[in-house]
Amino acid sequence: MIKALSTGEREACVTVSHLDGLVLARSGFNTSVNYRSAICMGRPELITDKDEVIRQFELFFNRLAPGRWDTLRPMADQELKATGMLKMDIVDFAVKERAGGPSDSVEADHDIWAGHIPITTEIGTEVTATDSKRADLNHEVMHYSF
Repeated sequence: MIKALSTGEREACVTVSHLDGLVLARSGFNTSVNYRSAICMGRPELITDKDEVIRQFELFFNRLAPGRWDTLRPMADQELKATGMLKMDIVDFAVKERAGGPSDSVEADHDIWAGHIPITTEIGTEVTATDSKRADLNHEVMHYSF
Protein backbone atom coordinates (compact mmCIF):
# COMPACT_ATOMS: atom_id res chain seq x y z
CA MET A 1 0.00 0.00 0.00
CA ILE A 2 2.74 2.46 0.93
CA LYS A 3 4.60 1.67 -2.29
CA ALA A 4 1.44 2.20 -4.37
CA LEU A 5 0.68 5.54 -2.67
CA SER A 6 4.25 6.84 -2.36
CA THR A 7 4.44 8.44 -5.80
CA GLY A 8 1.93 11.20 -5.02
CA GLU A 9 0.00 10.28 -8.18
CA ARG A 10 -2.92 8.55 -6.45
CA GLU A 11 -5.56 9.92 -4.16
CA ALA A 12 -6.22 8.20 -0.86
CA CYS A 13 -8.87 8.16 1.82
CA VAL A 14 -7.86 7.67 5.46
CA THR A 15 -10.68 6.75 7.82
CA VAL A 16 -10.49 6.60 11.62
CA SER A 17 -13.38 5.53 13.85
CA HIS A 18 -13.57 5.42 17.63
CA LEU A 19 -16.27 3.33 19.33
CA ASP A 20 -17.68 5.16 22.37
CA GLY A 21 -20.56 2.93 23.41
CA LEU A 22 -23.36 0.50 22.68
CA VAL A 23 -26.87 1.89 22.21
CA LEU A 24 -29.42 -0.75 23.14
CA ALA A 25 -32.86 0.23 21.94
CA ARG A 26 -36.22 -1.51 22.27
CA SER A 27 -35.97 -2.70 18.67
CA GLY A 28 -33.19 -4.10 16.54
CA PHE A 29 -33.81 -1.39 13.97
CA ASN A 30 -32.99 1.40 16.45
CA THR A 31 -30.07 -0.39 18.16
CA SER A 32 -26.85 1.44 17.32
CA VAL A 33 -23.43 2.51 18.60
CA ASN A 34 -22.02 5.82 19.77
CA TYR A 35 -18.92 6.75 17.82
CA ARG A 36 -16.68 9.47 16.44
CA SER A 37 -15.22 9.17 12.96
CA ALA A 38 -13.17 11.17 10.49
CA ILE A 39 -12.60 10.62 6.79
CA CYS A 40 -9.69 12.52 5.22
CA MET A 41 -8.91 12.66 1.51
CA GLY A 42 -5.69 13.72 -0.14
CA ARG A 43 -2.71 12.73 -2.22
CA PRO A 44 -0.01 11.03 -0.10
CA GLU A 45 3.70 11.43 -0.76
CA LEU A 46 6.66 9.46 0.54
CA ILE A 47 8.86 11.28 3.07
CA THR A 48 12.38 10.82 1.72
CA ASP A 49 14.36 13.12 4.00
CA LYS A 50 16.00 10.91 6.66
CA ASP A 51 15.97 13.65 9.32
CA GLU A 52 12.25 14.24 8.76
CA VAL A 53 11.50 10.51 9.03
CA ILE A 54 13.39 10.38 12.33
CA ARG A 55 11.57 13.51 13.56
CA GLN A 56 8.21 11.93 12.75
CA PHE A 57 9.20 8.72 14.56
CA GLU A 58 10.18 10.80 17.59
CA LEU A 59 6.82 12.58 17.59
CA PHE A 60 4.98 9.26 17.24
CA PHE A 61 6.82 7.36 19.97
CA ASN A 62 6.67 10.28 22.40
CA ARG A 63 2.90 10.43 21.83
CA LEU A 64 2.62 6.73 22.69
CA ALA A 65 4.82 7.08 25.77
CA PRO A 66 6.05 10.61 26.61
CA GLY A 67 9.84 10.79 26.86
CA ARG A 68 10.29 7.27 25.46
CA TRP A 69 12.17 8.26 22.28
CA ASP A 70 15.23 9.48 24.19
CA THR A 71 15.49 6.12 26.01
CA LEU A 72 15.37 3.94 22.87
CA ARG A 73 18.42 2.74 21.00
CA PRO A 74 18.98 4.71 17.78
CA MET A 75 17.24 3.32 14.70
CA ALA A 76 19.51 1.33 12.41
CA ASP A 77 19.89 2.50 8.81
CA GLN A 78 18.37 -0.80 7.66
CA GLU A 79 15.30 -0.16 9.82
CA LEU A 80 14.89 3.30 8.29
CA LYS A 81 15.26 1.89 4.77
CA ALA A 82 12.69 -0.83 5.50
CA THR A 83 10.06 1.63 6.75
CA GLY A 84 8.08 3.80 4.38
CA MET A 85 6.44 6.89 5.82
CA LEU A 86 3.85 8.96 4.02
CA LYS A 87 2.62 12.51 4.51
CA MET A 88 -0.64 13.81 3.15
CA ASP A 89 -2.12 17.26 2.82
CA ILE A 90 -5.82 16.92 3.55
CA VAL A 91 -7.81 18.37 0.65
CA ASP A 92 -11.24 17.31 1.87
CA PHE A 93 -12.65 15.71 5.00
CA ALA A 94 -15.83 14.73 6.78
CA VAL A 95 -16.44 14.07 10.46
CA LYS A 96 -19.42 12.41 12.05
CA GLU A 97 -20.45 11.34 15.51
CA ARG A 98 -23.32 9.79 17.34
CA ALA A 99 -23.86 10.26 21.07
CA GLY A 100 -26.60 9.63 23.58
CA GLY A 101 -29.27 7.03 24.07
CA PRO A 102 -31.73 5.26 21.81
CA SER A 103 -34.21 7.18 19.72
CA ASP A 104 -37.17 4.83 19.98
CA SER A 105 -39.33 6.65 22.53
CA VAL A 106 -42.46 5.80 20.52
CA GLU A 107 -41.84 2.21 21.64
CA ALA A 108 -41.44 3.20 25.30
CA ASP A 109 -44.32 0.93 26.30
CA HIS A 110 -42.34 -2.17 25.21
CA ASP A 111 -41.20 -3.66 28.53
CA ILE A 112 -37.44 -4.03 27.92
CA TRP A 113 -34.43 -2.11 29.19
CA ALA A 114 -33.18 0.61 26.85
CA GLY A 115 -30.22 2.94 27.18
CA HIS A 116 -26.56 3.12 26.32
CA ILE A 117 -23.44 1.48 27.71
CA PRO A 118 -20.28 3.61 27.50
CA ILE A 119 -17.09 1.95 26.28
CA THR A 120 -13.88 3.39 27.70
CA THR A 121 -10.17 2.83 27.18
CA GLU A 122 -7.79 2.98 30.08
CA ILE A 123 -4.07 2.57 30.63
CA GLY A 124 -3.40 -0.55 32.66
CA THR A 125 -0.46 -1.56 34.85
CA GLU A 126 2.67 -2.37 32.88
CA VAL A 127 3.90 -5.96 32.55
CA THR A 128 7.70 -6.21 32.34
CA ALA A 129 9.11 -8.45 29.61
CA THR A 130 10.72 -11.58 31.06
CA ASP A 131 14.03 -10.79 29.33
CA SER A 132 14.07 -7.08 30.26
CA LYS A 133 17.34 -5.99 31.84
CA ARG A 134 15.46 -3.41 33.90
CA ALA A 135 12.52 -4.19 36.12
CA ASP A 136 11.43 -0.58 36.54
CA LEU A 137 9.63 1.72 34.14
CA ASN A 138 10.73 5.32 34.30
CA HIS A 139 7.44 6.74 35.60
CA GLU A 140 8.95 10.21 36.02
CA VAL A 141 9.35 10.45 32.26
CA MET A 142 6.17 8.74 31.18
CA HIS A 143 2.93 10.53 31.97
CA TYR A 144 0.09 9.14 29.91
CA SER A 145 -2.88 11.27 29.01
CA PHE A 146 -5.25 10.51 26.19
